[in-house]
Amino acid sequence: MLVLRFEIKVAIMLLFKMISSSKSSYTRFAETGGKFRQYGINIRLANKEDIRSISKCNIENLPENYSDWFYTDHLSKWPELSIIAEDTENELVGYALGRLETSVVMNPQNKVYRPTKIGHIASVAVNKKFRGMGIAQGMMGTLHQSFAGNHGVDSASLYCRVSNEAAIGLYTRTFSYRCDKIIPSYYPDGESAWVMSVSGLLMKEQQRLLIRNNANADAMESNTLSSSS
Repeated sequence: MLVLRFEIKVAIMLLFKMISSSKSSYTRFAETGGKFRQYGINIRLANKEDIRSISKCNIENLPENYSDWFYTDHLSKWPELSIIAEDTENELVGYALGRLETSVVMNPQNKVYRPTKIGHIASVAVNKKFRGMGIAQGMMGTLHQSFAGNHGVDSASLYCRVSNEAAIGLYTRTFSYRCDKIIPSYYPDGESAWVMSVSGLLMKEQQRLLIRNNANADAMESNTLSSSS
């Protein structure tokens, strides 16, 4: 019990340290589209031919592993929420899997509880030598865009190891996730997990589209001026 309390205390201290050190950079991500592009990384929807590579990436980079059936089932149910990243040689270097879940949420106006769809990030992994290139950020952003744009979902959740500072930093700083609670001994090896969530995905998707449309309009205006001069 003392060990568990110490683990939770350390996790909370690390969280506040990371949150206080940087504000959300979602707007910067929306403006640039993610720095992964400068490395020639392509992000696309996965298909059944990618399952073996997804499984290999998972086994090599995460302690939580799944069978090929898990990936086959996921792609059949959530094809638009199954994302992979490829390098310049079309080799898979990362993946992100999302799904929809139903949560019972209370309407603050009339105090009535109703079932509401939310997004859930099931698994994200990037090969070690490709980390630091913004690939996880790009795949997460793509999932958020699909949650909001394709399904009208305004919030998402995920679980994260309390010791995974890099992932917690990405989720909180870039995408404004909150750490809602800790589940003690959530993982098979006994480590606890943060339950994390984010809301406002619909507004952020509108912001992204507005930034993109403004950029396209500016480009068209610039081309028009260049042609007339």
